[in-house]
Amino acid sequence: MQGLESTEESAAHFIDYCRRNHGLLAARADDHTGGNYLRLQGTQDIARGIARLVGEQHIYSSHPVQSIHDEHAKVTICTSNGKTFVAKKVIVSVPTAMFRDIKFTPALPAALPECCSNTKLGHYDKAIVCHDKPWCLTCFVNGSVGAEWAKQDPHARRRAVLEQLAKGYNIDRSSELWRPVEFFDQIWKALSLRIPAIGHYVKYQYVHGKPVGNIHFVGTEYSDHWKGYMEGALTSGAQGAEEVMGALRVPESRL
Repeated sequence: MQGLESTEESAAHFIDYCRRNHGLLAARADDHTGGNYLRLQGTQDIARGIARLVGEQHIYSSHPVQSIHDEHAKVTICTSNGKTFVAKKVIVSVPTAMFRDIKFTPALPAALPECCSNTKLGHYDKAIVCHDKPWCLTCFVNGSVGAEWAKQDPHARRRAVLEQLAKGYNIDRSSELWRPVEFFDQIWKALSLRIPAIGHYVKYQYVHGKPVGNIHFVGTEYSDHWKGYMEGALTSGAQGAEEVMGALRVPESRL
């Protein structure tokens, strides 16, 4: 479910994941009880809706953040292509495991880098098989199997998926399943949901997702509702926005 083998994930994390997602059956469901039905018009509608709210002129794509400098009265953010932004507060929405790619000044509390170094991102791959009739199959190739599958060339990946489908549906070589009109695959080597190392799920809860100075953290990994889904990311984002607005209302002398 999360791009890792069962031996790589703690029972505590998996049970909590199911609890936040209305139970194991809802987390696995493809019908109206599952998370997929939260997206009525497709995943792009969420991004487009946020862009309309924020204003596209305020969105800078292809500007990866290189450093964040918290100077108490302000925060300076520098990107790898030379752009600089200054703000009172910053909301960081990248997965915890990617904090190591950003230079924080002052450094984050020691427990956070330790949390990052003990966090895994699952290997989650998708293959879509399209035929000349109005239907298609979406297949997921995850965990250690997905990692090995991703190393193969495109033709080998395509053949492996078709062979698995033929085996699952007990179909011979005469079937049109072997003659798709399109085949797409997407390899995500780093699934956005943070998976803590075994034994560390509770250890870092006192710092995980908590603000540090003027830096606040949001993301689907922090959500208490539909964790790991886009809905979870939106829920966490709304909570983070309220957190920042509350902090901005606090008189400066109390910060």
